[in-house]
Amino acid sequence: RAERPIGCMRAQQTFAKPLNIRGQYGFGVWLEGDGKGELVNLELRSHRLEGAGMFMKPVVIDFTGWRYFELIECGAAKVMEYRWPFYMGLRADSDEFVPLTPEARTGDWPESMFLESAYLDRNANPHHITGGSIDYTRVAYASVWLNNLPAGETCTVRAAGWHTFFTEPRDVRNLRMDGVALTGTLPAGSIAEYSDGGWFTAGPSSRPVGVKISGKPAPLLRGKNTFSLTADVPDGTRLRMAVGLSDASDVL
Repeated sequence: RAERPIGCMRAQQTFAKPLNIRGQYGFGVWLEGDGKGELVNLELRSHRLEGAGMFMKPVVIDFTGWRYFELIECGAAKVMEYRWPFYMGLRADSDEFVPLTPEARTGDWPESMFLESAYLDRNANPHHITGGSIDYTRVAYASVWLNNLPAGETCTVRAAGWHTFFTEPRDVRNLRMDGVALTGTLPAGSIAEYSDGGWFTAGPSSRPVGVKISGKPAPLLRGKNTFSLTADVPDGTRLRMAVGLSDASDVL
């Protein structure tokens, strides 16, 4: 993790003619694990002038044998729990790992990881890069990373059948989260936000959404909090939604 030295590897495929996978935002992959806690990270990138970042989907190898994974959301938050050679380096005068400055980087990291502008500021947030957007009509690189390698041990992790698949926006009806009920249809791409003691809704066109909302979220407690989220969806639909929690200023 972040407190451990970097121990990772990367296998990368470069496409002479960039791929157009627009709409195919899901990844499917078979992984064989050895249960040693490594992190497999599947990554897509565009050429640096065509995309602002990378798209990452991580899997922790806390299992043995073969398993199939379907990965949808960008996993930048999980990725940044670990050290990576494209944004961390060991200071010459200490054992401290710090964000690399443009002058300190060597190899292909500066060109392939788009870090110059974000890391002119020593305190820049790596999430700005790993959560950045790529151009799905011009995917130039596909990489498989293996990080958090256990020191002095042999790792046996294999990947097979990595592919992309289409995802489709869907409306949500009658969303319920613990003591909150949204009666009506929440269109795909819209939001419902509770802040300053009231509810705010906005659809894809930024106009208010015609749903009736009752109740309010329970206050967050110190430590672990659990939420129950349900909705009416068509049969056979595997619906995914994003839930954001925040304090007065920053996303948690």
